[in-house]
Amino acid sequence: MRIDNAETRQKPAPVFDGSPLGLAFALAFKLRWRAVRNADRNAAMLKTWFAFFQRHSVPSLDEIGTAHLADFIEERQQAGDSPATIRQRFSVLKVVTEEAINSRPPLATKPLPRIRKPRVPREEKWWLTPERRVEMVATLRHALDDFLLADYVEFICETGLRVEEALRLCRRHFLALDTRRPNLIVPGTKTNASQKPMPISERAAAIARYRLAFAPADARLFPVTYACLCYRWSSYRPALGLKGIAGATLKALRRSFAGKLNGNGVPTETVMRLMRHSRITTTAGYLELVGASDLEGARKWLVDPAALSGDTDTQRDVGRADHPRPPSARCSAPQPTGHAPLLDGDYCDILETMMSE
Repeated sequence: MRIDNAETRQKPAPVFDGSPLGLAFALAFKLRWRAVRNADRNAAMLKTWFAFFQRHSVPSLDEIGTAHLADFIEERQQAGDSPATIRQRFSVLKVVTEEAINSRPPLATKPLPRIRKPRVPREEKWWLTPERRVEMVATLRHALDDFLLADYVEFICETGLRVEEALRLCRRHFLALDTRRPNLIVPGTKTNASQKPMPISERAAAIARYRLAFAPADARLFPVTYACLCYRWSSYRPALGLKGIAGATLKALRRSFAGKLNGNGVPTETVMRLMRHSRITTTAGYLELVGASDLEGARKWLVDPAALSGDTDTQRDVGRADHPRPPSARCSAPQPTGHAPLLDGDYCDILETMMSE
């Protein structure tokens, strides 16, 4: 069986004219997007920018002004683009300008003018809890009869791989799969930790074993394209109870692996290595989300050591030394005659001194 890897196949380049603007757009697509998975989407954005500049008689990138960019934002808002999509369009144009400046001879001499872009509203972060994971996998297998997506969800929750990394997996990426110490070589080049072995759980190894048992030698673990996988996930969202949760995406499943590690008490540095993060702050953001409900785990650090040992005398001594006397315990005895008035607290202190003598 031949599997067509649509993610890495080169896409046909969009056609632009021979003007400096058209040459810059064609060069950027050739150098940055022709062989990537989202080449079609970026090509469509390039065509939108190019058609806009042609309508406004902009001959080159150096002639782009703030007024042009403001008109583009207004035009795209009227067309129904979300703030996130408009920002993506500007990111594409920024790449075009960078490549034009670095080309020889240069097709541009200055960066884009700065302009305030629409703000992207923050959406709720989501991760798959262990209880919901069991329910979701059961629904995918038995109610929706989609074993591939069920295996994918469970495998990501057990390994924390990114979507592109999981879709590239094949037999050669697994080491010692039939032993008690299975490992996985992370495919891709996204981070420095890619193409390095990492340990995987027995459940992840079991999924890989039975999926590869009767597959050809060069078959992928999940023989499906990214677009098809996203379509299945989107189609099942209502049945999975995810309707209206914008943050419930395939990429968010990776947070569930961080949740499992956090629940098992794995140190943050180890979580960072297993998640293949380049900065500890990224890992901290994951753990802040998945550990938000672990109140009892945090409560153990607030308990006094004496309370754990059961030493009541020590607890009483610590309470006397470190805490003021509560108002209800203050002495309310009558004031002695012939002396200046005393405060209740001072009077109790005098009585304690007399008793100790």
